[in-house]
Amino acid sequence: MAFSGNRASFGGAMFNDGYAGNSSPTLRGITYSGNVGDGDGGVLYNYGNEGGISSPVLVNVTFSGNTGIAMINDGYNGASNAMLSFVTFSGNNAADCGGALWNYDGSHVSINHTILWGDSATTGSEVCNVAGATTTVTNSIAQGSGGSGIGWNASFGSDGGGNLDADPKLDALKRTDGFTQTRLPIAGSAAIDAASNCKDVQAISVATDQRGVSRPQLNACDIGAVEVTATDQDRIFKDGFGS
Repeated sequence: MAFSGNRASFGGAMFNDGYAGNSSPTLRGITYSGNVGDGDGGVLYNYGNEGGISSPVLVNVTFSGNTGIAMINDGYNGASNAMLSFVTFSGNNAADCGGALWNYDGSHVSINHTILWGDSATTGSEVCNVAGATTTVTNSIAQGSGGSGIGWNASFGSDGGGNLDADPKLDALKRTDGFTQTRLPIAGSAAIDAASNCKDVQAISVATDQRGVSRPQLNACDIGAVEVTATDQDRIFKDGFGS
């Protein structure tokens, strides 16, 4: 499934409204690209209000080339505690803060085996936590994070360990297999074989990538939405299936 070319003030592609209820979908195998959240209104907006819940689970999802914050988690008077595993954010932008993720008002976001690279904003190019919001980042690639350990950039939230601040070398958004366009890590990518295991935030095994390719392919699972195959490694030198 793909959401592309959509536009709105709140949730340019999708608005999960948990107002006094629950709107917490499981989102798998989806690409969000070229969407606009006007005024930094978010492309995927998760809104918990009046005691409501909007805590989606994302596995094998790509956000690329979106404008106005790729994903907003807003826990205002409710809960918005998203769980992200094997997700790729790249090439998204915001005017203010959080080109990839903007977390607000007590929300807590768990991030695992995810790429946050090449997004842009005036401040907090990848992640912006405000009004008591927190994140826990584990075994992910996050640009500007400093990687796990003494160099960790606390603006990203809590260091869950195993994080890298190294170039995943993502190819352009295109279709290489499956039904959706993705961002394929190319030769020398820090994402290849870098996952600590093949499980999501909830410790559930993730058997395939966004394209339906089996995980793992080489020595270990890859970080991000795409698992690189031997054929993929050859494809960088030819057209393959096209874009």
